[in-house]
Amino acid sequence: MADSERRSGPTPVSVAAGIEWDQLTAESLRDTRASANRWRDGLAALVTLVTAGLVVSGPANLDGIALEWRVPIIALIVGGLFATVFGLIFALQASAGRPRAITFEEFADRYGTRSALHAVDVEFARKDLRKAQRLAIPGLFAIILGTGVWVVSPVPAKTPPAFAEVSTQSERICGTLTSGDGGEIVMAVNGEKVAVHIPYAQIVNMRVVSECAAGRSSR
Repeated sequence: MADSERRSGPTPVSVAAGIEWDQLTAESLRDTRASANRWRDGLAALVTLVTAGLVVSGPANLDGIALEWRVPIIALIVGGLFATVFGLIFALQASAGRPRAITFEEFADRYGTRSALHAVDVEFARKDLRKAQRLAIPGLFAIILGTGVWVVSPVPAKTPPAFAEVSTQSERICGTLTSGDGGEIVMAVNGEKVAVHIPYAQIVNMRVVSECAAGRSSR
């Protein structure tokens, strides 16, 4: 009985099921690409935002972080950014599809129907979208973690400025040493617009101090 039913041709139920399958296949491709479009737009906005932030403020701010913290921060943020960019590439591919040229013979031999061809496109789009998610999600976590480590990283202790105090026969001069050649030293003294030149022959003593109580004082 079953063999005779199969030989009798398609039934209304099988025809309806075939139509539903074709519609489902077309909708699956559309839905998958719509999802890929959302991933693409979100990742593109994030990559643009992170890149702009790193270009504008990254290099200057990293100088103030200790080296042992700077290396993992750069590794996390840059590695996460690369992973997210590759995820964006796969999302773009899932969104745009994989254009290809096929002959009629290839279509007839490998696919047979437009629905079957759409099913292959759906599978390609889903694979690309899964790759985008597997790369982008860890990449986002790496960027967030790197940013968090950046925020909580300790600021290295700054070395207090050192000043030079030069004593001559008549006075003490305290300031920043800017030059020490040509037979004299040149100092920038607080409160004086013109640099102070002191010949070596006039120097009685010179020492490094952490602060200058006064630019000039008599001995």
